[in-house]
Amino acid sequence: MKTTIELPDRLLKQVRLLARKRGKSLKEVFTEALQRIVVETPSSSTQPEWMHCFGAFKESSAGTLEIQKVLDSEFSKINNEDWR
Repeated sequence: MKTTIELPDRLLKQVRLLARKRGKSLKEVFTEALQRIVVETPSSSTQPEWMHCFGAFKESSAGTLEIQKVLDSEFSKINNEDWR
């Protein structure tokens, strides 16, 4: 995928130099850097990871709240390392 970004001249020169020293393309250097940021940045969500895939009940009737409690209890047993 292609995109356009604006960078400070000095930063771009530093990245080009780094890429040249490592024998990599600019694309490879930027991809590595962005992947590190994504991996190292903790999720700001307070919801468990599984909920992003499966969601939660939007309605809050007594029946759905009870079902949601059971689901939350069961899904809380999922080890995040096993989920990945």
